[in-house]
Amino acid sequence: MEQLTLVIIEDEEAHFQLMRRAIEKAYPLASLYYFQEAAACIHKLDEINPDILIADYLMPGMNGIEFLEYLNRENRDIPVIMITGQGDENIAIQAMKLGAWDYLVKSGDFFALIPSVIEKVIREWKLKDSLQCSRRRFRDIFSQSPIGIAVYDPNGLLVEANKSCMDIFGVSDPFHVQGLKLFDDPNISSAVKARLLDGETVKYESLFDFDKVNELDMFETTRSGAAYLEVVITPMEHGTDRFAGGYLVQIQDITQRKLAEQEKKALRTQRMKSISTLAGGIAHDFNNALSGITINLDLLKMDLPNKTSINQYLESMHKAAQGMVNLTDQLLAYARGGKYFPKNISLSKFVEETLPMILNKFDSVIHVETNLAGDISKIKADITQMYMVLSAVVTNAAEAIESRGRIIITTETKEVEEGFAKYRPGLTPGRYVCFMVQDDGTGMDAETRDKIFEPFFTTKFQGRGLGMAAVYGIVKNHGGWISVDSQLGKGTVVRIYFPVVQTAAKLSEKPHAEPEKGTDASLIN
Repeated sequence: MEQLTLVIIEDEEAHFQLMRRAIEKAYPLASLYYFQEAAACIHKLDEINPDILIADYLMPGMNGIEFLEYLNRENRDIPVIMITGQGDENIAIQAMKLGAWDYLVKSGDFFALIPSVIEKVIREWKLKDSLQCSRRRFRDIFSQSPIGIAVYDPNGLLVEANKSCMDIFGVSDPFHVQGLKLFDDPNISSAVKARLLDGETVKYESLFDFDKVNELDMFETTRSGAAYLEVVITPMEHGTDRFAGGYLVQIQDITQRKLAEQEKKALRTQRMKSISTLAGGIAHDFNNALSGITINLDLLKMDLPNKTSINQYLESMHKAAQGMVNLTDQLLAYARGGKYFPKNISLSKFVEETLPMILNKFDSVIHVETNLAGDISKIKADITQMYMVLSAVVTNAAEAIESRGRIIITTETKEVEEGFAKYRPGLTPGRYVCFMVQDDGTGMDAETRDKIFEPFFTTKFQGRGLGMAAVYGIVKNHGGWISVDSQLGKGTVVRIYFPVVQTAAKLSEKPHAEPEKGTDASLIN
């Protein structure tokens, strides 16, 4: 039951008594205060602090309209129900404009309607209060958020920006960036614009050049140089709000994160180079020693009597030495050396012909699918080393599957644009053949993923050999690029890019137009 505090201002006590009885019947716990004039009520408002005011239009000294005007001047936010015996529509309209929540005419048993009107006003007042609380919370989140937030109207014009957004762009007032229209931003690609117009939320990273902004006088900014920005744009639904139908833009300055990632990758690349140099030196010296062993074994076989027992020992020693030769070949492959006899090949045809030999080693519960492009461009590659790549990657995928699982092998020709390459150190724009192996196995954590290209690193057992380290060296030696994406429990995807063979006709073509800036990462597999 509602415990309401109500004030009734009514100069006719009989009408007050009728309203009091109706109210007490519906709200027996209500506290009622009665005044015959508005002035007396005003002196007691702070003390009473009413939930609802019921005021007659005609009162001594101050009518109902004047009373509403007073409440507005004093910023008294109290719901008022106006009652009058005149039934004047103009008075009703004026009262509602001044903030009255309802209007009743004294006719018949009007007092019986009072409880239902009170109930309606309470319900609407609570709804208003809840909405105001939500708006205050939104305002607090908007203004205090460490993420830059900007609101654009449906035409792409800036409506509002918070302090974090202004700090990112080096401005002190949102007015300074109002010239930067959402769809005129040079960092938004045409693909992103199309998705926005279709009502999709988009996320992309872009390199924002503040020096260029200053040159073009797009807006006043205290920043200089370039910054990596991560942008999320969400179209807002149509409605009655003044922002409705526009766009909510969230912006984060991720420059430090990108620089840290680049530094980490640079250190990793330097470490890999150091290891590969060491591996190459060891492999060459080891090969020389192995050559002496195998040559002397052959000489022993020729000089010693032709005895089966001796030949068995010699053959066993020769096999062991040959196994070490194979290992040094892997070391040399990792070190970007070794035997290298390149020729133009179709990677799709190579995988189709070679894959059955590799799959013979695996359990039949592993289902292997291939999606090999028939009209794929050719690459220049060493067949033996390509076999090592295919075998190592597919073997790793199979071993990551603990019971039943699936491996998908794909080949396709891809055009790598500047927007895609600039966030992937070691990959340059151009035309490539992409070789991808995807499994639904156990996946890897970040620590394991960072070590996968190190020699002799394994998650299975010691003594496996080089594996993915050799793959890394071979890919680099072929001018390619490799990435491994993996999460625990979500499988692994290995992508290898080999540059296509540049034919004479291809070399004579005009260069491609400059790619669009700001690539939506979700548009590229």
